[in-house]
Amino acid sequence: SEYIICIKATICGFTPELLHIHAGEIFQNGAVFADLTALLTGGGTTDGCVETTKEFYTMLVNDPDKFYLNAHVAPTPDSLFFQGIRGQLLQSFTSQLDAEASVAPFLGVHGSSGVSSIRFEAGGSIVCFDATIVGFDPEVAHLAYGVTGTNGNVVYDFSSLKVAPGRFFGCLSIEELGTTLAEVCEILADGYVYYFDFHQSDIPDSIYFFNTIRGQLPEVIPLSDII
Repeated sequence: SEYIICIKATICGFTPELLHIHAGEIFQNGAVFADLTALLTGGGTTDGCVETTKEFYTMLVNDPDKFYLNAHVAPTPDSLFFQGIRGQLLQSFTSQLDAEASVAPFLGVHGSSGVSSIRFEAGGSIVCFDATIVGFDPEVAHLAYGVTGTNGNVVYDFSSLKVAPGRFFGCLSIEELGTTLAEVCEILADGYVYYFDFHQSDIPDSIYFFNTIRGQLPEVIPLSDII
């Protein structure tokens, strides 16, 4: 089997000559694990894929936050420092929210839209959320279990992260979410069976949640296929 990693990046302010993925956590330097220099297209942009080893691919999927992308100019023999920019890799899923994706007895509000993401840090022990909803102001923010066209049980409740009308942002530990690393691994392996659900507070004596918007997580390659 072939193991492929793909990258799309834009670097502003200078034009890099080298592009690598290094092993190393935040504020740490480490060895080069993948040379992506051939993907540089000029002007600080890159968009393409390279083949890598099964071992590195597995490490990257399991612990992306232990690697970083480093773009820099070529060092010179008489220079101790050289220009560069770096960014830590993170495991995340982004979903487009759509009121029309709501499933009865939930009702989506016409004209609403949004985007929501979930990101796992510190080896999966920290879960971060970032959501913006336009067209209504939900009070409840959930990640739930269920494929497209079905409703399911709530997995994570991140309603406490509301920072403004239609805006949820921040991070919670797995202890605060009442979850485990095993459950985090299940999401990483089968993200497409989970979805974001935002709605107003429960209405007493009603079977409906009005002003609802939903977005399915994208499908990822199961870890069982690469380990």
